[in-house]
Amino acid sequence: MPHVWQKNQRLLKRSEFQACYQQGEKHFTKLFIVFVKKAPHVRIGLAVSKKSGNAVQRNRIKRILREFFRLHFEDICPCEFVVVPKKHIDANVLQFAHVEKDLFPFLERLNRRRHADE
Repeated sequence: MPHVWQKNQRLLKRSEFQACYQQGEKHFTKLFIVFVKKAPHVRIGLAVSKKSGNAVQRNRIKRILREFFRLHFEDICPCEFVVVPKKHIDANVLQFAHVEKDLFPFLERLNRRRHADE
């Protein structure tokens, strides 16, 4: 059964985002900047600024990102993530396949590193 994001699995408060920015590791992919902080459970925060376009475009980016993390929930190590799209992303062209091609290898590398640390 596909995963459904519960409210406690999302970063909602500014302080939670700030903690991830300051205490977490910063990783760069082709399309995104991803902040990762070790945590006991998986939690996701999306920071899509107005530089990414109007509300329709920002919401499209967020929907695609949420779907990616929903489908790959089982592949994610217990961490808090804040995903920030880079400025050059065109929301009208962005497809789920682009996000998957960009973020899935990152998740695999992150999981291998986490398992090597344990």
